[in-house]
Amino acid sequence: FWQGSTPIINPSTGQPFPGNIIPSSMLSPTALNLLKYYPEANLPGVSNNYQGPSPNTDNVDQFLTRVDQNIGNKIRLNLRYNWHDSFGRNVFNAAIPATQVTQPRVNNNWLGGYTHTLKPNLLNDFKIGYHRVNFDTLNPFAVDGPADAGSSLGIPGFDGDVKYSNPGLPSINISNFAGLGAGGTNWYQFDTTFQMSDVLAYSAGEHNLRAGFDLRRLATGRRAANDPRGLFSFTNDITGYSMAAFMLGLPRTVIPPTDQIQGHVGGWRNGFFVNDVWQPSRDLTLSLGLRYEMNTPVQTYEGLATMLDTDLETIIPTTLPSKGFQFHEANYKDWGPRLGATYRLSEKTVLRAGFGIYYNPNQMNSFTFLTNNPPIAAVTTYTNDPSNPTLSFDNPSGVAGPITR
Repeated sequence: FWQGSTPIINPSTGQPFPGNIIPSSMLSPTALNLLKYYPEANLPGVSNNYQGPSPNTDNVDQFLTRVDQNIGNKIRLNLRYNWHDSFGRNVFNAAIPATQVTQPRVNNNWLGGYTHTLKPNLLNDFKIGYHRVNFDTLNPFAVDGPADAGSSLGIPGFDGDVKYSNPGLPSINISNFAGLGAGGTNWYQFDTTFQMSDVLAYSAGEHNLRAGFDLRRLATGRRAANDPRGLFSFTNDITGYSMAAFMLGLPRTVIPPTDQIQGHVGGWRNGFFVNDVWQPSRDLTLSLGLRYEMNTPVQTYEGLATMLDTDLETIIPTTLPSKGFQFHEANYKDWGPRLGATYRLSEKTVLRAGFGIYYNPNQMNSFTFLTNNPPIAAVTTYTNDPSNPTLSFDNPSGVAGPITR
């Protein structure tokens, strides 16, 4: 079975298997069934012994249109629409077909503009737009089937592919070997942005003044979990060799399947600004600006998300669903100066300097994973005792007493 020098330990006796060969009667039928998802070795040796093609494809269709309309010589209207559809197969160049990832993506983008010359030295530019992207990450079972590949393995309780309509295998992690399952797949995500902005520009002598606002409502929806179809991790702790533990069906840790709850969160990111580009002399130009950021707290629109309170003990919110629950306090202190200076030393030398304070709000997608917290989707991790392993493919949550000899 094993050409290396590491002895394979029989966990039922604590002694090496004679000849480092596991008796066929002790091989796990589930492990033998999973082997069919690995390509056969085509190179010599017991490691790095497979080399094969891992092609990927990316089919893209795109449509872009724009309409412009002038009303007199002072008003200009425009409307633009962009549609982008892509379908990428095996985007990460996986050599094992069962772990190949497909990513379909659809973008829809609308933008309207209204520019009005109010006076020769006064211009107003207004824009409004909407953007939505649907971006999924799928395993081959979700794309081409079969939809019951995981439950067909017959592992008790590991029927999440059918129960939760999440096709695919459980995640199989084997130390120092390529795994199976593609746990971070069948993630369904959408992002939307509504944006409205207005800039008023005024010129007077040495000053060019600009003032305006930029309002954005951002939302992210994601249905995802790290290992939604469950997880089996095999290490060297039980047998001295991780692959032997896999063939015996004796994992070090087990995580049962869980449903992927839709997380839908969002908030407003608003900015208001004023800026003056002042040229007091031929050689000196100053840019004097101030911006105020008003970002509203991120909230859940589905009402299915939990987190720890500041005492790090209490789970909030206390009732579910809680639509509109805000994950953090509001902050109304984000003032950001924008200062710049340009000075011409000579016809060939110019000095420039600048200073500004900028703010980076929270990433929106981080909050979508709060659907995986208790009590919504509590996840249990079972850990095997290497000296007396009771977890197996046949009994993933454990049995009373030692394993069968």
